[in-house]
Parts: sequence; C-alpha cells; structure tokens
Amino acid sequence: MQYHRMRKKDTLERLSADYGVPICMIVRANGGQLRFQPGDLVAIPPWYYCINPDGEFRPFPCGIGED
Repeated sequence: MQYHRMRKKDTLERLSADYGVPICMIVRANGGQLRFQPGDLVAIPPWYYCINPDGEFRPFPCGIGED
C-alpha cells in the first residue's frame, strides 16, 4: 500500500488515472470515504489488488458493481 498527500486540485479521478487504480479500490482502501481535503493522506492500494468489504485484500476481480 502506498499513500498520497492530497493537494488542492487532486480528485479521485485524477488519483485513479495517475496511479492506475480504479476509483472503487481507492474508496474501499479509505473506508468508503469519497471526499478528501488538501493535506489528507489517501491510501492507494496496489493496482492488482482490491479490498473486499471485510477489509481483506483479494486479487481481481475486484467486484466492481457489487455495491
């Protein structure tokens, strides 16, 4: 797991594109949080893993659309 310190113009879409990780994975890695402020530390999971709702990592498929 790596971390990103949010800057003023950062968005989930931008983080997803920059790190190559689907938005759903970033959201799950951060406890479902959808909004971040500048200075917040955002967990960025590996591109090849997903966190299931139980908080465990599992390989793809990450369950997009399960929620």
